[in-house]
This record gives sequence, structure tokens and C-alpha cells, in this order.
Amino acid sequence: LLADPMWLAPEQSEGQSVGPAADVWALGLIAFQLLAGFPFWSETLVDPIPFASARAAQKGVTLPNGFDDWFARCVEIGRA
Repeated sequence: LLADPMWLAPEQSEGQSVGPAADVWALGLIAFQLLAGFPFWSETLVDPIPFASARAAQKGVTLPNGFDDWFARCVEIGRA
């Protein structure tokens, strides 16, 4: 499951050096899947990254208050 490219931070998938930000990226995606019941990505990386609540709502799932802000910080591109 974690070897799937959908869990990789952009810098990992591009072969760049990675740091703690790559782990935070994966943590955000794992938290989304645990709460929503499905993976965040249904395709390749989209820029800008949609709100987590909007993705969850596509399948009728409501996320906790504040999750959008937390998730956005996790998957902020270029935070490394």
C-alpha cells in the first residue's frame, strides 16, 4: 500500500532528495483515507490541490471541522 506512487510527495516521484515534509505529505493522505474511506487521489497530482472536504463530498462523506486546513498544510507543494 505505501509503495503506491499515490502516497509519494512530488519531490519523491521526481527523484529529488526528500526530508520530513515527504512523511507529512503521506500522513495527510493516510489520514484522509482513514476518515473518508477512499484514497484522496483518483488520478495524478492536480494543481491546485482540491480541498479535502470537496473530495470527500464527492462520495457523500463529511470530514471533521478544521481538517481542510490541516490537510492543506500537509500537502503543500514545495514545503520541503
